[in-house]
Amino acid sequence: MRITQSFLLAFAIIMEIPMIMILLSPILPYGWNRLLNIVSGILLTLIQAGSLFTSSLSLQRGSPLVTDWTTP
Repeated sequence: MRITQSFLLAFAIIMEIPMIMILLSPILPYGWNRLLNIVSGILLTLIQAGSLFTSSLSLQRGSPLVTDWTTP
């Protein structure tokens, strides 16, 4: 998987959805708030589920693991 500018932009927008919903929840009327929370929850769930099947390799697989948390 190549990390391109469009990938980073899409990921940034996806990360903003929960933050926007937190800011909009006290402003929106109850009906709109409920609808947008359901839609955003379904959207984020589908994105997370889709990310399980898109590639056999994870970007985290090559990262170093910290195994000894006791040493300063």
